[in-house]
Amino acid sequence: GLRRAATAESAAAHGVCSTVAAAANSVLPHLLFLERGDGEGGGEGTRPHAAWRLGLFSAITAAIRRMCAFPAREVRALAYEPLMVLHAALNSVPCVSLRMEQVAVDAICECALALATSCGYSQGYFDNLYEDNDEELEVERNDVRDVARSVCSLDSGAITGNQKSPSILILERIVTACNAAMQHAASVGQL
Repeated sequence: GLRRAATAESAAAHGVCSTVAAAANSVLPHLLFLERGDGEGGGEGTRPHAAWRLGLFSAITAAIRRMCAFPAREVRALAYEPLMVLHAALNSVPCVSLRMEQVAVDAICECALALATSCGYSQGYFDNLYEDNDEELEVERNDVRDVARSVCSLDSGAITGNQKSPSILILERIVTACNAAMQHAASVGQL
């Protein structure tokens, strides 16, 4: 018989997640491109394939969300590129259905926050400054900051009429979530 290639859970997940990430890199921008022009009046009921596209888009972004919250950093790292590709596509497509844009913005925000939360310093990390840093953690933190900067970049995305660019929507949501977390930490004496 054949020997299994991956025995550890994170190794098996890495293989599946790398496939999902590769598919997301090509499929998500394509689905956004197909949605162009639906605008406010379009969406799920206007064109026959809109509901199918939204369902597929939602399923792929849900998988990316799970990757961002996965315990293994190697799996989380696989989500970086699809998030940045999704953000770039969202800002380059002139008009997508509002529902599709909302799903994309929600996914990007939740992923950025999940990634940031997953690479926090452990309790007591700075207690002994003579110990070496956890270099893998520092690299992950730098990568996550790069992703956050990319998806909140205010120099991307056209603002048409009274609409806000997706980047501004993402930035507002992330800042609001961070503010709420800081207020909660302060109210329970942890800040």
